[in-house]
Amino acid sequence: MAVAGINLQFYLILVFSLGQFYVQNDDTDFLKCNESSFTGLYADLTHKIDYDLRMTYYRPLVVYCGLNSYHLVSSTLHDFLLVHHWVRPTSGVPFTPKRGRSLRTVIISILLLLSGNIELNPGPPISPVRDQTAINFGCWNIRSAANRSKATLLHDTIAEHQIDIIAITETWINESAPAAIKNDIAPPGFQALHVHRAGEGRGGGLAIVYRSNLPVINHPLQKQVKPVTFELQLVKLGLTTLANIYRPPSGSVNQFLDEFSDLLALLYSQTAGKVVICGDFNCRDFYDELSDGLESFGLIQHVQEATRGENLLDLLITDIATTVTDVRATDESFVSDHRLTTAKIFTKTYKIKIVEKVSRRNISKLKPNVIEAELRSSTLFTAPGETADEFAAQIKTVVTGTLDRLAPLRQYTRRPPNPTGKWLSPDAALAKRRRRRLERRWNKTESEPDRVAYRQACKEANKLIIESRENNFKKRIAESDQKDRWKVITDLLHCGDNAPTSHYDDAQDLCNSFSSFFVSKIANIKQHVATVLKQAMTFLDPPHNGDEFARLPIVTPAEVYKILTNMPSKTSSIDFISTKLLKECAVVFSDIIAYLANLSFKDGCFPGCYKSAAVIPRLKKTNLDVKLPTNYRPISNLNNISKVLERLFLNRFQSHVVRSPNYNSYQSAYRKNHSTETALTATMDYIYRAADRSESTVLVALDLSAAFDLVDHTLLLDRLRCSFGITGPALQWLASYLTQRTQVVTIGKFSSPIVDLACGVPQGSVIGPLLFTLYISPLAQLISRFGIFHQQFADDSQLYIALSPSNAVPCIERLEQCLSALQQWFLQNGLQLNADKSDCILFGTAQRLKTFQPLNSVDISGTIVPVSTSIKTLGVTIDANLTFNEHVKLLSNACYYHIRALRNIRSSIDLETAKSIACAIVNSRLDYANILLYGVSKANVLKLQRVQNTLARVVVRSWNPNTKTADLLKSLHWLPIHHRITFKLLAVTHKVMMTREPVYLASLIEHYSPTRSLRSSDRNLLVIPRCRLNVGARAFSVAAPRLWNALPDELRCVDSITSFRSKLKTHLFTQP
Repeated sequence: MAVAGINLQFYLILVFSLGQFYVQNDDTDFLKCNESSFTGLYADLTHKIDYDLRMTYYRPLVVYCGLNSYHLVSSTLHDFLLVHHWVRPTSGVPFTPKRGRSLRTVIISILLLLSGNIELNPGPPISPVRDQTAINFGCWNIRSAANRSKATLLHDTIAEHQIDIIAITETWINESAPAAIKNDIAPPGFQALHVHRAGEGRGGGLAIVYRSNLPVINHPLQKQVKPVTFELQLVKLGLTTLANIYRPPSGSVNQFLDEFSDLLALLYSQTAGKVVICGDFNCRDFYDELSDGLESFGLIQHVQEATRGENLLDLLITDIATTVTDVRATDESFVSDHRLTTAKIFTKTYKIKIVEKVSRRNISKLKPNVIEAELRSSTLFTAPGETADEFAAQIKTVVTGTLDRLAPLRQYTRRPPNPTGKWLSPDAALAKRRRRRLERRWNKTESEPDRVAYRQACKEANKLIIESRENNFKKRIAESDQKDRWKVITDLLHCGDNAPTSHYDDAQDLCNSFSSFFVSKIANIKQHVATVLKQAMTFLDPPHNGDEFARLPIVTPAEVYKILTNMPSKTSSIDFISTKLLKECAVVFSDIIAYLANLSFKDGCFPGCYKSAAVIPRLKKTNLDVKLPTNYRPISNLNNISKVLERLFLNRFQSHVVRSPNYNSYQSAYRKNHSTETALTATMDYIYRAADRSESTVLVALDLSAAFDLVDHTLLLDRLRCSFGITGPALQWLASYLTQRTQVVTIGKFSSPIVDLACGVPQGSVIGPLLFTLYISPLAQLISRFGIFHQQFADDSQLYIALSPSNAVPCIERLEQCLSALQQWFLQNGLQLNADKSDCILFGTAQRLKTFQPLNSVDISGTIVPVSTSIKTLGVTIDANLTFNEHVKLLSNACYYHIRALRNIRSSIDLETAKSIACAIVNSRLDYANILLYGVSKANVLKLQRVQNTLARVVVRSWNPNTKTADLLKSLHWLPIHHRITFKLLAVTHKVMMTREPVYLASLIEHYSPTRSLRSSDRNLLVIPRCRLNVGARAFSVAAPRLWNALPDELRCVDSITSFRSKLKTHLFTQP
């Protein structure tokens, strides 16, 4: 500061310690004075300092208060709070004041401040604590975040106060709430951690909402501490422990104080960093007792203003080593009756990265004809490479060079997403400013008219803010095409990305740890099976009897063009050209890729530059620890051009192998006209027919560990050659495709070192799944040797056999011998059977199971697998008594979960969009495998019908009880549940009759052919097998012919699958 042309910089330190006041200037001299003189001196000083000076982050003045003195000074000297904004408390142990030597120095310093001729020092503000980050912190009792309107206002509040992390109490969100509600509490660029409220009543529920680039995780003590008198949420912010607390007002005070003291003792004994405690304590009647307890633990309570009405209920508590400034209680009564508490907390954590430099091309203005002209005049057409590797490298060089000229890479600044996004309308922003202006006026005048005007402004602003967000979503949906629309809907439903954040300082180490984990997991399994793999093969593969597949037909540009135009527009970090641009320039790239494919197929060489995969870890569940690699699954991304090559190869390769007699006809994965539903239908048909014969059925579901990643390349290539007749360039191409592959783990802009893959087939590839099914194809003949029936879908296998009192013992022995042989086969082929995750169940009618219990467990090579009362296989839960009660219950809960999510966003979308979402997320669940529900109890059908009725009312937005749900279903053109089951069964029957696939279902139905000429000969009827019991009538082989023969003659004679489904639906609408 400058006075009379002289620049002076000094420090004035005011200290209250041990009942005495001290004043210190920059030469460390102190003046001791009593409380009364200090009070008068301080009051004169603060009243005469200009307000602008007090509100400036200014270096010269520092005030420190000890633990015992802070509350006294804050409560007795009101003027102390007025300068709290520019006074920064220091941390550490209080210093020992000296006796004052010169009163003159202090007086001169005070006179300088009072002179009125002071210029502000323009020096930058300095953090009061070195190497620590200021976190904009908030604490708020929001009183229900379970509705979209309240969440919208929360987003606006976070953006307005620039909050980095906020602890929320009374969210009113329970565990069964849909993801749309749980995730909607977090604005763009933020994430949320929840502690759900218990029960169904109002109140309770905690959440921590934080910026995605802050290292916030659930605290390990969260699962250990279960208080009774209050709700607790513990998280870690770097090295700082944050405790969010809600105490219901009706609880016992003494018990709360005891449990809270135990919590403090636990935190101090088992946490190494700083501690921040906040929340709604409802402590109006026992604040003094609570303060005494905090003082005994060396804690400071920072909030000094009322947070609800005239009561101080919401607290912010820290240890003495944590620096907290700018504590305010802001009136946000337009959202909640509690005030929002904000503060700056200085903590040693990862620094928030406000901006990030990214490089990208602006391809929006590129014209496909310009790119095509550039490429056709390049060496790709004038001097193309002579080998697949050369030409693939040439493609990358030329295409990258062309894009560098037309759309060069430029650096852009990517800032954190605005919590309100881009949806806040100008009218809403204007209403917010008017609301704040009226709030300041009311705070100044405290008059009733100003209060009424302010409340009215709050209502108007809230209405405009909510309308802004809804209108924004409606506009985005209206402007999006069919594919992009689902991305918008995903934003609406908050189906977030579960990738680990790339903003941690240790993101590179995180990449390396993921890479090491994924590689070591496979290495450990390979080491376990290595000794068996070296032994002679006990089970020999069946030889190939048929034509060989050696030469790959020529690829035409028209074939490539069709593949390119049908590709999904997804682009990964490993692509040097975006898939969108590849599709826009499909004409020129069809010629380029066709030439590359012909070189590759001719030489039997897959380009080496396309053998790398970028693996992105995806969190299995959102509530898991984000830093544990075991909680992630690897998702592989491959080059988009390599996928085109794979598709071209698959079109030539698949038709050959599926015709081979050695191909497993009971494998339903990755085959046309096959699905999990067809596999389940065949399995349940066997079980129902056995039950009709008064027999029980034992079923064993096998689980393999990391099956795709353990495929042995040598064994696979030998099997393709010996059992499927793959030779010549085709076999060489597959060998080149499988070998010398690499992968890197990527998190944001960070990548792990390149890792070589010695085994496995790429899971994100086009031909990898088919190669895996060919690898395990000998299982069918091995299982058949023991007379065991089975179904397979990829690596999921179901083995089952019927039991009667006369053959139970030998059948079970055969089953266990089969399981032992399978275990041996898996080991010899480098795979590992996970017996601990395999399941066993005994099916039969309730009466039959009471009188006949042939086994309690099965032995899988020394591992005892107990018989369960229910089993979940291929997405369907089947109970031992075949009632499907548990499946219907789980299905109903899942559907209601998504219905609530749809209802939460219904006001933001139109009817057609709502109908599309309902069909995608609810009706698809109701329809999945509903063919198995034919013949279930009327009570179960009624439960599912209630689900559909609720869904229809949400979609149509009709809650009038006088409106019949049957009319709503017809208006939506939705069949009721019992007709949907019939529709699925007849649609499958017609498709099987037309295509004769799958073979295992086609063998269950037989055309009716009378022995003599009758009028029914040309009616396309089916033979109806006989059955004794109702459970037998539920079998596909019985129910399908009965329902089929009951159809009108003209409907049974329709050949087109599409026409049949359309006419069948129309026919069912006419049925009761």
